[in-house]
Amino acid sequence: MKIGILLGTFDPIHISHLTAASSVINSKLCDKILFVVAKQNPWKDNKATPFDIRCEMIKASIQHMSNVFEVCELEKDIEPPTYSYKVLEKIKRKFPNDELFIIGGSDVMENINKWYNFKDKIKPYFNFIEVGRGNDFDILLPNNVPFKIIKLERNGIGKINCIIPQNNNISSTMIREMVKNNMNPYPYVNDNVSKIILKNKLYN
Repeated sequence: MKIGILLGTFDPIHISHLTAASSVINSKLCDKILFVVAKQNPWKDNKATPFDIRCEMIKASIQHMSNVFEVCELEKDIEPPTYSYKVLEKIKRKFPNDELFIIGGSDVMENINKWYNFKDKIKPYFNFIEVGRGNDFDILLPNNVPFKIIKLERNGIGKINCIIPQNNNISSTMIREMVKNNMNPYPYVNDNVSKIILKNKLYN
């Protein structure tokens, strides 16, 4: 099986995360996607929403795709600093006979070779799929085309597949700012996630 690994804080999960994951599935690049929840991004100072609440939001978003989408909570018990190679080693042990693909945006793939222990602990064991935005590559997709796949050369990785989905410009930062300014983040997050944000008074 080809398993895609989508790492992130998902604070909150939003439509671009889901668009990226479904595009990878629909393109047949992967058979299954793991949403690997980071306990805390070691490069960010702002404290993330509690881990369990972020997992709850992901589960609420992916329930209709649970046959191919799965929440991975392995990082919860990893001692800080929670560098990505630690959770990736756990995933590798859990799926020893599967082909594993790290999925990341263009900003991630441009710098992934700088990740801690990338050369020894990550690169030899994982493949890579980039998820880009059309305006990053000067590509305008026709309205009837859900995504396009191109080949890219990335430093420290080599040639990889880059999938460019339609309408992939939403960010978690934008969602948090919307909530902070008393805007309704729907449809960028689904209704279940909006209710969890409201119930837990997040991002105010």
